[in-house]
Amino acid sequence: LVCSEMCIRDRLTGLRRGEILGLEWNDFDFDKCNVRIKRTSNYTPIEGIYTDVTKTEKSQRFIKIPKELSKLLKLYQNSQQFDFRNRKGKGLEIVKTDRLFTQANGKPMHPNTPYKWLERMCKKNGLPFYGVHTFRHLNASLQINAGIDAVTVSATLGHSTPTTTLNIYSHCLLYTSPSPRDLSTS
Repeated sequence: LVCSEMCIRDRLTGLRRGEILGLEWNDFDFDKCNVRIKRTSNYTPIEGIYTDVTKTEKSQRFIKIPKELSKLLKLYQNSQQFDFRNRKGKGLEIVKTDRLFTQANGKPMHPNTPYKWLERMCKKNGLPFYGVHTFRHLNASLQINAGIDAVTVSATLGHSTPTTTLNIYSHCLLYTSPSPRDLSTS
């Protein structure tokens, strides 16, 4: 459930893996259906799992989330709280955290966990595996193909400039921009 929830969120929001893993419940305004991105969760062999600032200053942002995702997140929050209470009731040590995505004991989830989960799920179901970051690219491509302007897409993705977005996703514009012939017949 945790990793499938993460894939759904990534598909709908275009967040980076570290941004998703850095999300805390207090980052969400469920009534306004938005989330504040302000931290990442990362890993190095020396430091282990640690919290850091976002990739760039522009990566700190608010994004809107669909009402359906907001409802799904509330269900996930209730499920997570139930699981923690249940484990604690069995005498297991639980680390108090506000993180959305954690290990069973409440500690922050390792950044490779979503990748390994998705890889196993794809293999089990005979699907090609392209990595977790592909969901971010899918989100950006869908926004562009829906006619959302590059400035808005850039802000949603947390890119430092719209130029970054255009450099990465210009191929999507080939399919959404009218041709000169289309303009002359309008």
